[in-house]
Amino acid sequence: MYCNSLNDVDNEKKYLRLLQEKRVDGVIVGSHNINISEYQYFENKIVSIERELTAHIPIIQSDNYLGGKLATQELIDKGCQKIVCIRGDQQVTTPANDRAAAYKDVMKENNLVYSFKEVPFQFTDQKNVN
Repeated sequence: MYCNSLNDVDNEKKYLRLLQEKRVDGVIVGSHNINISEYQYFENKIVSIERELTAHIPIIQSDNYLGGKLATQELIDKGCQKIVCIRGDQQVTTPANDRAAAYKDVMKENNLVYSFKEVPFQFTDQKNVN
């Protein structure tokens, strides 16, 4: 079963209820809303990718800093000089922030101008969102 809460807390809680009702055996969480206390009740039934849900839910992570560094250096090695990093809201702490930090560091090491384009996690109901 695939679920997407569309960044809606109520939808996400609804999916957790499926776990509580034993309609699914476990959940792999790829992203989540912040401060949903219900996660603490399912510590043996959830694995998170890249984000800490509670101190006891296992997390599968990559080295985001190294990934950002390798990606940026690859573009520079291919001759790119005007490289833009697209990132999420920097007010939200996520592992992706490490990729952005690595990008900035590599750009500075190569005496190139760094530039960020921030994409919000929540979109409005507009059809065309910049």
